[in-house]
Amino acid sequence: MSEFGPQVTWIHESESLPNTCITCGMFTDRLVKARARQQHQKTVPASESNSMQALGCLLHLLGPLGLIIDAILRHGATGNKTIEKTVVSKSKVSVPCCRLCASQSTPEPTESDIALGKHAFESHPRFTERLRVMRQQAAEQMLRDE
Repeated sequence: MSEFGPQVTWIHESESLPNTCITCGMFTDRLVKARARQQHQKTVPASESNSMQALGCLLHLLGPLGLIIDAILRHGATGNKTIEKTVVSKSKVSVPCCRLCASQSTPEPTESDIALGKHAFESHPRFTERLRVMRQQAAEQMLRDE
Protein backbone atom coordinates (compact mmCIF):
# COMPACT_ATOMS: atom_id res chain seq x y z
CA MET A 1 0.00 0.00 0.00
CA SER A 2 1.16 3.52 -0.59
CA GLU A 3 2.11 5.89 2.18
CA PHE A 4 -0.90 8.06 1.30
CA GLY A 5 -3.56 5.36 1.09
CA PRO A 6 -5.07 3.10 3.74
CA GLN A 7 -2.71 0.71 5.50
CA VAL A 8 -3.46 -2.49 7.36
CA THR A 9 -2.76 -2.07 11.07
CA TRP A 10 -3.05 -4.79 13.72
CA ILE A 11 -4.57 -3.58 16.99
CA HIS A 12 -4.72 -5.45 20.28
CA GLU A 13 -8.02 -5.13 22.19
CA SER A 14 -6.35 -3.88 25.37
CA GLU A 15 -3.79 -1.45 23.95
CA SER A 16 -4.00 2.33 24.20
CA LEU A 17 -4.83 4.00 20.91
CA PRO A 18 -4.05 7.53 19.71
CA ASN A 19 -6.73 10.25 19.63
CA THR A 20 -6.73 10.00 15.86
CA CYS A 21 -9.58 8.79 13.66
CA ILE A 22 -8.66 5.41 12.22
CA THR A 23 -10.43 6.30 8.96
CA CYS A 24 -9.51 9.93 8.16
CA GLY A 25 -6.56 10.63 10.49
CA MET A 26 -8.11 13.71 12.16
CA PHE A 27 -8.17 14.32 15.93
CA THR A 28 -11.04 12.66 17.80
CA ASP A 29 -11.74 11.66 21.36
CA ARG A 30 -14.66 9.48 20.24
CA LEU A 31 -14.50 5.67 20.28
CA VAL A 32 -16.78 3.34 18.33
CA LYS A 33 -17.22 -0.37 18.86
CA ALA A 34 -16.23 -2.47 15.89
CA ARG A 35 -17.59 -6.00 15.69
CA ALA A 36 -15.33 -8.86 14.78
CA ARG A 37 -16.36 -12.35 13.75
CA GLN A 38 -14.14 -15.34 13.21
CA GLN A 39 -15.16 -18.77 11.99
CA HIS A 40 -13.07 -21.82 12.70
CA GLN A 41 -13.50 -25.56 12.60
CA LYS A 42 -13.61 -27.53 15.83
CA THR A 43 -13.49 -31.29 16.22
CA VAL A 44 -16.00 -32.59 18.76
CA PRO A 45 -17.25 -36.06 19.70
CA ALA A 46 -20.23 -37.00 17.56
CA SER A 47 -22.35 -37.31 20.71
CA GLU A 48 -21.90 -33.56 21.30
CA SER A 49 -23.27 -32.48 17.91
CA ASN A 50 -26.35 -30.25 17.85
CA SER A 51 -28.51 -32.96 16.33
CA MET A 52 -27.51 -35.48 19.00
CA GLN A 53 -28.19 -32.93 21.74
CA ALA A 54 -31.65 -32.21 20.30
CA LEU A 55 -32.42 -35.93 20.03
CA GLY A 56 -31.18 -36.45 23.60
CA CYS A 57 -33.49 -33.73 24.91
CA LEU A 58 -36.42 -35.26 23.07
CA LEU A 59 -35.65 -38.73 24.40
CA HIS A 60 -35.32 -37.45 27.98
CA LEU A 61 -38.95 -36.36 27.77
CA LEU A 62 -39.90 -40.04 27.45
CA GLY A 63 -38.58 -40.73 30.94
CA PRO A 64 -36.52 -43.81 31.90
CA LEU A 65 -37.07 -45.50 28.53
CA GLY A 66 -35.80 -42.40 26.73
CA LEU A 67 -32.69 -42.31 28.94
CA ILE A 68 -31.87 -45.90 28.01
CA ILE A 69 -32.37 -45.25 24.28
CA ASP A 70 -30.24 -42.07 24.52
CA ALA A 71 -27.42 -43.97 26.26
CA ILE A 72 -27.49 -46.68 23.58
CA LEU A 73 -27.43 -44.14 20.74
CA ARG A 74 -24.62 -42.07 22.24
CA HIS A 75 -22.27 -44.90 23.14
CA GLY A 76 -23.24 -47.77 20.90
CA ALA A 77 -23.86 -46.12 17.54
CA THR A 78 -21.25 -43.37 17.58
CA GLY A 79 -18.37 -45.03 19.43
CA ASN A 80 -15.32 -42.79 19.26
CA LYS A 81 -16.37 -40.93 16.12
CA THR A 82 -15.79 -37.20 15.85
CA ILE A 83 -17.28 -34.54 13.61
CA GLU A 84 -16.08 -31.16 12.37
CA LYS A 85 -18.20 -28.31 13.69
CA THR A 86 -18.04 -24.69 12.51
CA VAL A 87 -17.78 -22.33 15.48
CA VAL A 88 -18.32 -18.58 15.15
CA SER A 89 -16.50 -16.44 17.72
CA LYS A 90 -17.55 -12.84 18.17
CA SER A 91 -15.75 -9.92 19.76
CA LYS A 92 -15.99 -6.15 20.02
CA VAL A 93 -13.07 -3.75 19.95
CA SER A 94 -13.19 0.02 20.50
CA VAL A 95 -11.35 2.14 17.94
CA PRO A 96 -11.13 5.92 17.56
CA CYS A 97 -13.42 7.20 14.83
CA CYS A 98 -14.72 10.76 14.33
CA ARG A 99 -18.43 11.48 14.07
CA LEU A 100 -18.33 12.16 10.33
CA CYS A 101 -16.57 8.89 9.48
CA ALA A 102 -18.74 6.90 11.91
CA SER A 103 -21.89 8.33 10.31
CA GLN A 104 -20.76 7.00 6.92
CA SER A 105 -19.73 3.54 8.16
CA THR A 106 -18.40 1.90 11.30
CA PRO A 107 -14.85 0.58 10.89
CA GLU A 108 -14.75 -3.19 10.63
CA PRO A 109 -11.72 -5.43 10.98
CA THR A 110 -10.44 -6.90 7.72
CA GLU A 111 -9.05 -9.84 9.68
CA SER A 112 -9.28 -10.99 13.30
CA ASP A 113 -7.60 -13.39 15.69
CA ILE A 114 -10.13 -13.38 18.49
CA ALA A 115 -8.21 -15.92 20.58
CA LEU A 116 -5.25 -13.51 20.76
CA GLY A 117 -7.46 -10.40 20.89
CA LYS A 118 -5.90 -8.88 17.76
CA HIS A 119 -7.71 -7.25 14.86
CA ALA A 120 -6.49 -5.86 11.54
CA PHE A 121 -8.03 -2.59 10.31
CA GLU A 122 -7.50 -0.53 7.21
CA SER A 123 -6.25 2.69 8.77
CA HIS A 124 -5.16 6.17 7.76
CA PRO A 125 -1.34 6.62 7.59
CA ARG A 126 -1.49 9.34 10.27
CA PHE A 127 -3.25 6.93 12.68
CA THR A 128 -0.70 4.22 11.88
CA GLU A 129 2.24 6.55 12.50
CA ARG A 130 0.85 7.85 15.80
CA LEU A 131 0.16 4.29 16.97
CA ARG A 132 3.73 3.31 16.04
CA VAL A 133 5.08 6.22 18.11
CA MET A 134 2.88 5.30 21.08
CA ARG A 135 4.06 1.69 20.93
CA GLN A 136 7.68 2.79 20.74
CA GLN A 137 7.26 5.11 23.74
CA ALA A 138 5.57 2.32 25.73
CA ALA A 139 8.44 -0.06 24.91
CA GLU A 140 11.02 2.55 25.96
CA GLN A 141 9.13 3.15 29.21
CA MET A 142 9.11 -0.58 29.96
CA LEU A 143 12.88 -0.73 29.41
CA ARG A 144 13.40 2.20 31.79
CA ASP A 145 11.21 0.56 34.44
CA GLU A 146 13.28 -2.63 34.40
